[in-house]
Amino acid sequence: MAREHHLHDDAAQHYQQALNISAITSGDYSRISEKLAGAFTFGRNPSAVTPLYDRALTMYLDSPATRTKAGRILLDKATQLWRDSQTEAALDVISQAIHIAKTEGESHFLIHANLMMVEFLQDLSRCDDAEPFLLAAGDVENTGDPLQQALYYRSKGIANAKGGNASEAYRYFELAVQKAKETNEVRTLVGIWIAYAMEAEGLGNNQLTKTCFERALFVARRYHYIWRIPFLCLVYANTLSRMGRYHSAYEYLLTALSYDLDIPVMDETIAEVGIPLSLHMNDKETLARCARPQAIHLALQSGEPRRFGPVVTAFARLYASEGRENEARSLLHRAVNAASYVEPVWDLPIAVAQYGVPADIPKMRTFLEKKASIPSLEVARACLSLFDALVARRSRATRESYQHAKTAMERFNALGWLGYVDLTGSLFPDAAKIPVHTMDPAPLADIHMQLTVRERQVVELVLKGMTNREMAGTLSITERTIEAHMTSIMRHLGLRSRHQIVERLQQASAE
Repeated sequence: MAREHHLHDDAAQHYQQALNISAITSGDYSRISEKLAGAFTFGRNPSAVTPLYDRALTMYLDSPATRTKAGRILLDKATQLWRDSQTEAALDVISQAIHIAKTEGESHFLIHANLMMVEFLQDLSRCDDAEPFLLAAGDVENTGDPLQQALYYRSKGIANAKGGNASEAYRYFELAVQKAKETNEVRTLVGIWIAYAMEAEGLGNNQLTKTCFERALFVARRYHYIWRIPFLCLVYANTLSRMGRYHSAYEYLLTALSYDLDIPVMDETIAEVGIPLSLHMNDKETLARCARPQAIHLALQSGEPRRFGPVVTAFARLYASEGRENEARSLLHRAVNAASYVEPVWDLPIAVAQYGVPADIPKMRTFLEKKASIPSLEVARACLSLFDALVARRSRATRESYQHAKTAMERFNALGWLGYVDLTGSLFPDAAKIPVHTMDPAPLADIHMQLTVRERQVVELVLKGMTNREMAGTLSITERTIEAHMTSIMRHLGLRSRHQIVERLQQASAE
């Protein structure tokens, strides 16, 4: 009954009590263990499932009658290894399942195992290695069941996204979502929404990323998918930060931290999202909770560039802010050497350009240059401009760094990546005077050209008569930041008060 009401931790407690009954038969023990494993997977402590899988495999692998069952448990174990930051180690486990499926002649299970291998290889950015397994899955579109079709469409969506084919990527992901809904498999549906969001992020589509994460979070909350809820709060906070909505992002970060879960993938994500956001909000207490040193080892251990790139970057920026430049440089060098396969983890190349070993700069630029040549990857072109600006600044090429930074800000602004606009503006203040794409430049063009993107947003709200507190809430930033923007606006316009700002803009508008 607890399971039917999605009370997974309660269900796990009752299943555990059932297993402790001395008179239980071996058949019932196996059956209840599987149910306990399912409850753990959705609950607060999914890592507790590992001994159950190991015990079941010891029993099932020895009997020809249960070898296929062992193969299915191997796939579940692979998923647990992902949660435990051991994605590369999971490949051997999936290979065992594929071998069992071939040996036992289980064609249906073989398709599923091949599709799971594709998923993990794509997570590791080994897309070329994944292609043979996708072909081995066969004509899933016409012969597979809805679950297999959902996994197949997910893989096709990822492949197209990485190739810059946005329209096809989105089409496949929509098909994957549709098929996942037919299966009533909550884990699959949430996983597909997350993959959809991450690939939309790689394509620079902030709004779609935000929508997909919102839908994943809705499903996780509806079905009490407990550990996924704080995870999704974190990745959603990351999206909001990228959009410049820091206050809202911060609230989601605090929500995630309130769960206090001990899961390796959560340690990574807390560090990735929490460190830069805490630094931005100047919250030392939250920063201390997010800067978990074990996250570095866990992320690198996973082998996934998309996991270790952001974690290493977050710690490098923390170290640099503390004056520990050598540690930042060494950590970034370690990540660059670990990145055998490239992935759109945009922060890593930018951090290398800013703090890294000079010898690593050409490799990171080649990566960005390659991505920038792919259609639909405007975000790569924006990051390449910022990368070149930082490298030029290190070489003391002031004019060149200014031009690259100005181009970066224009591109980030067009994408709606206002967090990166703010970052570039903070690094290159003189390049922050760019045209606003969302405002009519006439008749205030001369004034607007003197202001940054954020300053122009503040000006719009000043004209609406908002107070500093109201503006802070609207823009999801602090009142102190609003005050700083107001000071900057008045300095640029040669004014001394808010009242003069209104008069000046109204006069310009009348002209």
